[in-house]
Amino acid sequence: MKKLIIPAMALAMAIQPMEGQTLYEAVYEKVQSIVNNPSATAAEQQENRFKLEALNYLKTKGQQEGQTRDSYFLDSQAVNLTSFIDDFLTNTRTAEKVSRAKHDEMVRCYVNAAKKFPLFQDPANTVVDESKAIPFPLNTDWEKAYDNATTVAKSILKRR
Repeated sequence: MKKLIIPAMALAMAIQPMEGQTLYEAVYEKVQSIVNNPSATAAEQQENRFKLEALNYLKTKGQQEGQTRDSYFLDSQAVNLTSFIDDFLTNTRTAEKVSRAKHDEMVRCYVNAAKKFPLFQDPANTVVDESKAIPFPLNTDWEKAYDNATTVAKSILKRR
């Protein structure tokens, strides 16, 4: 999936002149529209509320640390956040069809990846509440976590 995301980001940047964070803004608007959609399911609402909270955290914390001057930073984090969450949900559903143990292993794979790669020096936002449907800390380098989780998840699913 990431192999498709990076070229898409490059193409989007080449086709239209950007005023920074074009992809971030597109992801943000899509997520916000789902959060505000009364016909969205409870699961969609919950998933997208987390994405919205994470996107707001990234932008605020990134601005505080001076990292939002580079448009690639927010664009990459936003796209990888969305891919990470979407793949997490897809892979946990797939693993659950095999067994509850495989599902739990898949959840641990994604939680461990998110915890393993904090983005900022912000210990307050590295806490994980595994009882939540989306059990990830806000302080995650979504690009690195996505790469890690994708690799591990593939090996988990191959061991059916």
